[in-house]
Amino acid sequence: MSVSDRLRSFDNRLAEIQSHTFFAPALGPQSIVADLGASTAGFSQEIVSRFGARCFAAEPLPENFKRIAPHPQIKAFPVALSGRDGRIALGVRNSVHGSASFQPFDSLPEHERIEVDSVTLEGFFRLSSAPRFDLVKVDIEGAEFGLFDAARDETLREIGQITVEFHDFLDPALEPQVLTVIRRLEGLGFAALRFTRHHHGDMLFLNRRRVDISDAQLLWFQHVVRGIRGAGRLLARF
Repeated sequence: MSVSDRLRSFDNRLAEIQSHTFFAPALGPQSIVADLGASTAGFSQEIVSRFGARCFAAEPLPENFKRIAPHPQIKAFPVALSGRDGRIALGVRNSVHGSASFQPFDSLPEHERIEVDSVTLEGFFRLSSAPRFDLVKVDIEGAEFGLFDAARDETLREIGQITVEFHDFLDPALEPQVLTVIRRLEGLGFAALRFTRHHHGDMLFLNRRRVDISDAQLLWFQHVVRGIRGAGRLLARF
């Protein structure tokens, strides 16, 4: 293991999969995970491998969805997550694995536009028929703001933890919307932990009503582990 890898794994209570950080002790074989914006379900596959949890994945792009390998503990749905149920337009970028956006980012030109089925957070919970979600991963290419805006407080309060890639790293003008989501989740009893320095590309929200974690642990994660892992990321670039 390289020095940078050692730094990033300094405290193994915080796991990181595909640049999404979450609190590992809260997961186990009885856990249920939502992988929103699953691509080819690599996050779900790693969750199953490490924790034995069940995963429900959502991926709207056909080229990605058809590459999700069948697994008895992963159930995938060909839907996008957004702020409304129905059909929506996605801008698809021409890349190796396929990626899409609800918003036009100047640095990421679109290749084509397609229409896909979309559901809200509540809609996905109904679709999956899962009794609860212990972890929700949100990586939905700019649609996270509509998703949170439309989600009811009681729905969010039922989630154990949420790991989110906000897209202000592509458009800094989105930061006020990010801060609005953070304030709302904090008001619902979530502790907000940020693991990226200049943007909010790796945010973790821990529901303190459902996840057993102390104030001291939160301070340790936010001020010590974050700094050490950031050093590991810088080393990895070189």
